[in-house]
Amino acid sequence: PTGTGTRDLAWWRLAATTHAITPAAGKTLALLIAVVAGLGAGLVVALVNGFGAGVGVWFSSGLCAGTMIAVTAEDWAREPPGYADIRVRQRIAGLIRELALNLVFWLFTLGLLIGVLAGYNSGLAAGLRAWLIVGLGFGLMSGLLFVPPDWAETPAHAGHAQTPMNNWHADRTLSLFRFTLSGSVIGLGFGLMFWFANGPANGLAALLAAGLVSGLSFGLGMGHHRAWLAYLVATHRLAWARLLPRRLMPFLDDCHRLGLLRAVGPLYQFRHAELHDHLAATYQPPA
Repeated sequence: PTGTGTRDLAWWRLAATTHAITPAAGKTLALLIAVVAGLGAGLVVALVNGFGAGVGVWFSSGLCAGTMIAVTAEDWAREPPGYADIRVRQRIAGLIRELALNLVFWLFTLGLLIGVLAGYNSGLAAGLRAWLIVGLGFGLMSGLLFVPPDWAETPAHAGHAQTPMNNWHADRTLSLFRFTLSGSVIGLGFGLMFWFANGPANGLAALLAAGLVSGLSFGLGMGHHRAWLAYLVATHRLAWARLLPRRLMPFLDDCHRLGLLRAVGPLYQFRHAELHDHLAATYQPPA
């Protein structure tokens, strides 16, 4: 009764057409991510620095990750699939330009501000040192965190992932790429900083804690193509209600191999329209 009348089955539209990511579902997902990020990071820090430090990290980490997911989760269902185009041929100049612009921005905003304050209090040499450390540090970290994912993100229709399974795999790979990159960059940055300041044990704890939190917050919250994440939420909710198989795409792929469905680009369609019409006419929504 609420369908659009289409015969196309697009995996990335499942969350939107079934209204799987409601405001309540988004808040629940944010709470789940907050608990996972907070407990994971807090436990790692508590093992090295004690219970009090672990509680502080648990609260701040959970708040950071949960807020990022709460703000972005409802957008996932409206986003088309994408893929990570990491080919550097004929594209390296654009990546270098964006990294350079990001570095210049941090050098002459936050870096310059901190440098002026440090120079006013401690002299010119201290101000120059603070300017370079803060500007270069934030410039390099934010550049590696935000620029490569934005550079690599490409709409799926612009590439070669045009079968349903390849389309789905490509968007999943893009999400895992963002998660791994953000976790690695922030984790290594904080790990090295705490290693030099407080020793290897604190460095390792900071690497693991910051990597987990940034992967779950920035890795899941950034970007414009998060259709796979919306698909995960939708399939788990519908499988819990016993309306769909939890591993929906492998199931549809089996139906395609058996001849029940045909693939039209990234879409599935029933091979026989009569079967489609019969199922639609006899469907009884759950009470």
